[in-house]
Amino acid sequence: PMSTSDHVGGLNVRAGHAIQIVYGSFRDPSLRITAIARALHISPTHLSRLIKKETGIGFRELCIRLRLAEAKRHLLDPSLSVKEVASLAGFNSTSNFDRDFRRLYGCSPTQWRAQEFQTNAES
Repeated sequence: PMSTSDHVGGLNVRAGHAIQIVYGSFRDPSLRITAIARALHISPTHLSRLIKKETGIGFRELCIRLRLAEAKRHLLDPSLSVKEVASLAGFNSTSNFDRDFRRLYGCSPTQWRAQEFQTNAES
């Protein structure tokens, strides 16, 4: 059983702190749950459960979704290559970026970018 001091307004304090760390560090491709768990003095397994309970998704998926949201912002800059966008968003390879982007958005980053520029040109 958790003590009441572990919760503030229904949010688990450690999970909240961990999520803040993820939001601040997701661009780092070497970000690992083990390092965050160590900093918070809890096991990676426990932290993983807390994050999933608070966000509805696991640590890895949270990082991927934050990186993809960041990548979409950068894709709107035509001076950046897809490879540069992937790197800026925290992906350690363009192939991982492409795979995760397709899985979440149903098209490649290049296709998404072209659709965005087409839509903006028409409006």
